[in-house]
Amino acid sequence: MPEYPFSIDTLGKLKQTGHEISLNCYVCHNHVMLDTDKLIERFGADHGCMDADLRRYVFCRQCREAGRKDRDFAFIFHTPDKPGPYARAPRG
Repeated sequence: MPEYPFSIDTLGKLKQTGHEISLNCYVCHNHVMLDTDKLIERFGADHGCMDADLRRYVFCRQCREAGRKDRDFAFIFHTPDKPGPYARAPRG
């Protein structure tokens, strides 16, 4: 049982609670769900999951391949019971 106030501030807590993160590119409008398991495998469960913790490692693949600005995006946090309008975004 988590202690309160509970803060989802690491990749491990994100996975434990069933939340997910997606990336929404402002340039090409690409939207992709990030693979939490792969992020944990690469950075560890104690790595932060906030924008400042992830932005330097993540980019829009479509924009990078096209030679455009590839870090003009937003992270979107999805709750486990209400996936929102992007529930069908491909995993990447």
